[in-house]
Amino acid sequence: MTENPKDSQQTAPESQEIPPTAETTAAPAAAPDIGAEVVIIVDHVYLPFDEEGKNVRTDWAVTSVSTTRVSRGTHLQVPTDLALYLDKRKQAEIL
Repeated sequence: MTENPKDSQQTAPESQEIPPTAETTAAPAAAPDIGAEVVIIVDHVYLPFDEEGKNVRTDWAVTSVSTTRVSRGTHLQVPTDLALYLDKRKQAEIL
């Protein structure tokens, strides 16, 4: 009878921790990155806006924020990384 190798291996507590992410290791942001103008080229996308409803949040990739529907043809100033993300997905064109 063979023994399952996973049963006999011990794992270090460090290997069970969540690895550091950009959010946990990044230095405090000096100024918001509202670096690119885009125009939405698909029917609509959902984007997270700040409390005033004027700018897309710089932490747009987090999942715990509410989003707003943005229709085709809308011009927005967005963080550079979001502009690249939307352009790659063919949802917006960088101007």
